[in-house]
Amino acid sequence: MWLSENFFWKIFDVKIIDGAVNGSAKLFGGIASVLRRWQTGIVQNYAVTVVLGVIIILGYLLTR
Repeated sequence: MWLSENFFWKIFDVKIIDGAVNGSAKLFGGIASVLRRWQTGIVQNYAVTVVLGVIIILGYLLTR
């Protein structure tokens, strides 16, 4: 009973499992807030993104 309450619940569940879930939520929330700013509806922004993606892929393929 002691092991279950003091280790599995207080340490393993609260710190490891809940920490991983809450940490991933914060990570994806931060990523979403950055991407939300980029989605402006301006077509030129999307075109720049596509061009940069093509350049990155071509650069990877040419240096491989």
